[in-house]
Amino acid sequence: MSVEGARLGKESVRSLYRLEPMQLDDVPAVINIEHASFSNPWPKEAFLDEIRKNAFSYPTVACPRASRERIVCGYLIPWIVFEELHIQNVAVHPLHRGRGLGRHLVEDALELGKRSGCRVALLEVRESNAIARSLYVSMGFREAGKRRRYYSHPQEHAIVYQKSLKDP
Repeated sequence: MSVEGARLGKESVRSLYRLEPMQLDDVPAVINIEHASFSNPWPKEAFLDEIRKNAFSYPTVACPRASRERIVCGYLIPWIVFEELHIQNVAVHPLHRGRGLGRHLVEDALELGKRSGCRVALLEVRESNAIARSLYVSMGFREAGKRRRYYSHPQEHAIVYQKSLKDP
C-alpha cells in the first residue's frame, strides 16, 4: 500500500489526534519516539532547551483525542526566525505511522508560520529518506539545495526543501 493510500483523510486525522504545546512531562515519550525514528537522535537536553529556553521554538505534540491520558504519538519542533519557519525535527511513533499524522503536524506548523507572517518554510531531510521526501514534495515543498555530509551515523547528505508561505 502506498503512503498516500494508507493515509487517513485530513478530517479523520484531525478527529483522531489533538495537537498541543510540548510540556516537560512529554519529554520521555518524545525521546522514545526520537530513538525509534533516527540513527543520530537529539539528546534529552535539546528537547528541554526547546521548551525552556528557545524563544524561537514552538514545540508541539500529537496525542489521541480518545485517551484521557496524555499519550504522545508524534511531535514537531518548528522555529520562527524573522520571516522564516524552520522545521527542525518531526517524528511519529512507529505504531501511528501511515495515518497522516506527520502531514497533520507539518500542516499545523505551516499554519503557524503563515499566522506569524513567515514568507517561507525550510527543512532538511536525509537524502535516503524517500518517505519523508515524498511527503514534503506532495505538500508543495521543492528542493532548494544540498548540505553535503550534514548527517552522521551514517554520514549522509541533507536535501534542503523550501515552500513559499505567501499567496501567489
